[in-house]
Amino acid sequence: MPILNQTDIVKWAMLAAYIDSEGTIRITSHARFHGRGSSPRHYLSVIVTNTDVLLMQWLKDNFGACVFEVTRPQNNRRIFRWMANSRQAETIIRGCLPYFIIKRRQADVALAFANLPVNRRGVKVSPETLAVREGFRQQMKQVNSTGNSPIVIQ
Repeated sequence: MPILNQTDIVKWAMLAAYIDSEGTIRITSHARFHGRGSSPRHYLSVIVTNTDVLLMQWLKDNFGACVFEVTRPQNNRRIFRWMANSRQAETIIRGCLPYFIIKRRQADVALAFANLPVNRRGVKVSPETLAVREGFRQQMKQVNSTGNSPIVIQ
């Protein structure tokens, strides 16, 4: 991931705006990756989806992570996805935190999840730890599905 310094706060604010408008913050569980005796893995992701490859290149150049083309929809437009996972996602969320408007609640849940101990591939975690991780995943799912509270602006 490229190193950003204090003078790059505009880039952090821009990234926060892209995540607010074109992105998502999520906690995913992948049971298919766990082997014998290991536990399902939960991980944090930050994703921005857009049809313009120039935005994707800017994201990759400034914040690293990966960009890939997703399946074309019925209207035949190309769709690109920029994605950061795990610790890289945590770093991105921390950098954007002061600038989030819409995704602030998701960022708070994500950072609380990121403070949990990491489970390594092939290592069995306790049912209690697994329940805590799954609880954060469910909480993120709830926050993402409910949106923001209705507010009347006068």
